[in-house]
Amino acid sequence: MFKSLILNYQAIILFLSLLFQMPMVWIFYVNSSLMFSVRHNLSITTRDFESLWIEIQSNLNHSIVCGVLYRHPHGDTQSFLNHVECTLDRVNNENKFCVLMGDFNLNLLNFESHTDTNEFLNILGTYLFSQHIIYSTYSYNISFRYSSWQHIFQLSYPSCH
Repeated sequence: MFKSLILNYQAIILFLSLLFQMPMVWIFYVNSSLMFSVRHNLSITTRDFESLWIEIQSNLNHSIVCGVLYRHPHGDTQSFLNHVECTLDRVNNENKFCVLMGDFNLNLLNFESHTDTNEFLNILGTYLFSQHIIYSTYSYNISFRYSSWQHIFQLSYPSCH
């Protein structure tokens, strides 16, 4: 961990440089009052996507596993989907709450016409995740096209399926 530029937050920094000419950096900010650990067994950096996972200790019966994922726009979607499914299965088997967020470079508004997007939503549905961003997160002024690229999903009830 590195010194955070935001008061009362700890910064977890992941350096990414597999596909880019210049180093890319992710910063995951966590409130300093929370007890957490990085889940190295779930986190991965590949040519197609990156994922960083932490586990927040809770006074509740279950801890909370939070993942931030980024899939490169031209990265292999199937390897990304396999990682998501295997990771969610593992977290589910651990009986923990889970929050999944990031830029998956899948436009959820195209789920009916794009097989990979449909499969992604089916994986999340299998584990009873609910979506927290329900409006378009990106629009451009060509025929008023809208898309939804950034996402936050939450599993509220561990081991319900």
